[in-house]
Amino acid sequence: MFLYLAILFFAVSGFFVSRYIYTSKKKNKPLGCIVGKDCDIVIRSKYSTMFGIPNEVLGMVYNICVAIGVLLILSGITTLLGIPVPTLLLIAGAGAATMSLVLVGIQLLILHEWCDYCLLSALINFAIFGLEFFAL
Repeated sequence: MFLYLAILFFAVSGFFVSRYIYTSKKKNKPLGCIVGKDCDIVIRSKYSTMFGIPNEVLGMVYNICVAIGVLLILSGITTLLGIPVPTLLLIAGAGAATMSLVLVGIQLLILHEWCDYCLLSALINFAIFGLEFFAL
């Protein structure tokens, strides 16, 4: 149960990090960075969307789905359409961790710029995936 509560904590945290990036972009407000010089280079680059959907929106949706999955498990619902919910969470977590790894690589190798909030989001995704792996 502790692992699922930790996953829920990280999912809620990840949602708010993604939401902060989203609202900052919508309001055209620059993000302050500590690690990088200009987070806006990263969040406004051509790599900031996937299939036309902003990465931060995908992050919010992912984190909501993870939170719902954990709440289902904690309430005793362990399968959806005959598939174990922990397995669904692990598959989604693997996708999010992989995408985070790709995006961190883009920051390092292509953009040569860091976004603190993007790195925090990636760390949260890695933590969720690791916890999901051990929760199985």
